[in-house]
Amino acid sequence: MKIEAVSVTSVVDLVMTAAIVMIAKDVTEVGDVEGTATVIATASTRTGTTIDGTLSSTEDPVNSGVFFFLSDRTIRVDHGPIRIMLKALLLSLMLLLHVDGLAQRPAGVPRVGRIYGKVLDHGTHRPVEYATVSVYSERNDSLITGTLVRSNGDFEVAELPPGTYRVSISFIGYLERSVQARINPRDPSVDVGNILLETNAEVLDEVEVLGERSNVVMKIDRRVYHVERDLSVRGGNGEDVIRNIPGLRVDIDGNVEMRNSSPKLLIDGRPTTMTLDQIPAEEIDRVEVITNPSVAFDADATGGLINVVLKRTDRPGYHGRIEAGVGTNGRYQAGGDIQIRERGTTVGISYNFGTGDNTTMGSTDRVDFSPDGPSGYFEQTTHATNSRSRQGGRFSIEQRLSNRNSLNFSQSLRTRSYWSDDRQEFTARDGEAIVTATGLQTDESRSTSFDLSSRLGFKRTGPEEGKEFTVDLTYNRSRRENEAAFRSSAVDPGGTGVPEFARDQKNTGINDVDQWVLQADMADPLGEKTKLEYGIKLDLADRPSNTELFNIDPDSGEAVKDSVLSNEYAVTDHIYAAYANWSHRFNAKWSLQVGLRFEMTRFSGELIGKGARFEYDYPDGTNDLDRSLFPAIFVVRKWGGERGRELQFNVSRKIHRPNFWQIYPFLRLTDSRNYRIGDPGLAPELSTLGEVSYLLPFKGGSSNWLNSLFVRHTDDVITAFTFPSPEDSSILISTFINGSQSWSWGWENSLRYVPREKLELSLSGTLQYLSYAAAAGQPGNSGFTGDVKGSIQMRLPWELAAQLNGYYEFPSILPQGTSLDNYAMDVSVSKDIGNKWSIVASVRDLFNTRRWGSSLVTERFSTENARRWEQRNFRIVVTWKFGQRDSSLFDRRRGRGEGGDGMDGGEM
Repeated sequence: MKIEAVSVTSVVDLVMTAAIVMIAKDVTEVGDVEGTATVIATASTRTGTTIDGTLSSTEDPVNSGVFFFLSDRTIRVDHGPIRIMLKALLLSLMLLLHVDGLAQRPAGVPRVGRIYGKVLDHGTHRPVEYATVSVYSERNDSLITGTLVRSNGDFEVAELPPGTYRVSISFIGYLERSVQARINPRDPSVDVGNILLETNAEVLDEVEVLGERSNVVMKIDRRVYHVERDLSVRGGNGEDVIRNIPGLRVDIDGNVEMRNSSPKLLIDGRPTTMTLDQIPAEEIDRVEVITNPSVAFDADATGGLINVVLKRTDRPGYHGRIEAGVGTNGRYQAGGDIQIRERGTTVGISYNFGTGDNTTMGSTDRVDFSPDGPSGYFEQTTHATNSRSRQGGRFSIEQRLSNRNSLNFSQSLRTRSYWSDDRQEFTARDGEAIVTATGLQTDESRSTSFDLSSRLGFKRTGPEEGKEFTVDLTYNRSRRENEAAFRSSAVDPGGTGVPEFARDQKNTGINDVDQWVLQADMADPLGEKTKLEYGIKLDLADRPSNTELFNIDPDSGEAVKDSVLSNEYAVTDHIYAAYANWSHRFNAKWSLQVGLRFEMTRFSGELIGKGARFEYDYPDGTNDLDRSLFPAIFVVRKWGGERGRELQFNVSRKIHRPNFWQIYPFLRLTDSRNYRIGDPGLAPELSTLGEVSYLLPFKGGSSNWLNSLFVRHTDDVITAFTFPSPEDSSILISTFINGSQSWSWGWENSLRYVPREKLELSLSGTLQYLSYAAAAGQPGNSGFTGDVKGSIQMRLPWELAAQLNGYYEFPSILPQGTSLDNYAMDVSVSKDIGNKWSIVASVRDLFNTRRWGSSLVTERFSTENARRWEQRNFRIVVTWKFGQRDSSLFDRRRGRGEGGDGMDGGEM
């Protein structure tokens, strides 16, 4: 008898071939198999029997078994009874028949998941090539689909709907082994690890993946805020997103504060040169707030961390959106994105632009003091107009090299432009409140920025749960260009010009940043209860800048360069770090994490052409070695499993290094009456942070309450300090000094309450005590501050939804005074039209109350100032969603007729 090589073009051919194999008595010859054609080696009792044509055969005897070829995969059946061969063949036939039937399944069931792993021999740990993987529904134990193990031991079963499955692995000579896998739409990829097949034992493992999707997810080590459901940020940017998050403040310049300190901003877990207002809200998936980071993060995080996670997809198919909005005060915006996951490749593309105008008011009131009482008064009213625009996009691609190895690349490019015209009318009075001068100052400024961010990364996961290695290289390139003109004049009550107020200046500036960040991290489970994490990081940044200031001659109109205030700087900032983090779970209730981070800093600044240079190193040899070691410890107590109550205690050490402008020892102009100068002897501040947090879920886990007690002690506090110029007391000079120490402590609460379906309430509040030590001959300052934030989200009939956001920020304690209180309210209403269209209308700052300012009091002066950045505005944003989550963008025949998470109506 001989074996014919037969082409199988359909499932029917395969069944016919199987029938011939079943009546085979013996095998003496095998057909020749060439190329990648779909063939099957069959046996026949009658010489010359063929199916779908005869192919050439050889005279070589079969001495190694029977081979079953399907596409590019092969099953090898070792010598043994023919019934063993038939059993393996028929099992494969059943799988193929079922897969063929799945293609005809009803529409509307999304296939979003995949299960993958590796099959190894228990004794040799070599791949068990061509083993059969069968996937059964856990509900009724029916066969869903299957596949064959590749030559390297890998297997993958893709396009599975959410649910619980039993994965069975079998092969001749081994006992069958099964594992359980649960696919959740939020975490659709399940790695079942290395499956070891044994000949004398049966092992059953369980793999379970759980996920949760809500607007706010409270965790013991971080708070996670999902942006998608926040109606008030539609058409906005990252600043709007951050402003709604409990415990965070955003000042008029876009700087973020948390617990009266500045947190470190990350994008997708890595440093960035971009600002929050450059990032469209529609590109943000979630924001993670970490109040006391572990040693896996930078030590320069005294104020905590804010990690902005951009959107990406883990689900097969394609989906996207196109959005456009219009509003009052010149607010126009549009953008779109598309996410594609095709087999092992994931691609994301986005683009957005936006504009906005504002007309606002500001004020300044100042009193100068002498030993005998008030010596002068200064009052100023500002009428400001500003306009801004932004645009940019992002491209990302992730390529799965194998089940456990992937390569990713992303590229962002964003630009921004801004201009403002301020008209400042002022009045000067003497100590008797008699007018000595009235005048006008105009400030015109223009600025543009360009930011580019590139990232290349590699990720490898291990068969053990939690084992992971990542390495990535990030390059950030930024350029800021600005120019400004200041013109000031005044007259006395008789109409005569006052020379001390006469000023006509222009300045230009360019600030560049070139930053390279290389980071490698390893998570290595040392058993079921112990894990070791370690890594290294190199952060190398060059920050050159150039400022030129010109005084305009009043007679000739010629611009004369000011050689004192015009400077060019070369700044380098290099940080080298390594860390290790050890964690251990003692039992179901108690766990411990202990870590240590080492950071070495090299900072230098040079004033080009003037022979001035200043730098600092930490550590400097063996000196200041303690300033480079940063330990942390976390202790966790749990009740009721993963979703029960949780208590955490943590303490860590952090550092805040002075930046270039804080140590730059030359005068810089802010306006005609305000200058800034740095302190080259400024030392970094070191802080010890402690926190106790308690998470209490209730109402079956739909609601929760997170409350935290925190304390921070800081040595060598970097403090802003303002004083009158010794040469001209009408000019204020702002600088930085090291205070001796400061204490702050507080109580923070975040409550998420779902009283009934379609109604969600969020309420948060922080009460904090601040204490600044005396410095530079000035008394210290201390007191309480805090904030309250609330949000109400309601789902209404007729596919309507409403959201109300409000906050109140109490005056905050400053070293020489307090900030002003700040409060506002936003209202939003949305309407869904089918499952593809939505319209959101919102009013920001409903009562037009949002403002920023401060009140400073010293022995020599007191001043109060207030200003606004935006005015109340109204906008409407329309969004169209498209795509099919479980279909191919490139194979439209396959995508037709299949559901896609309610988005199957959109065509490209």
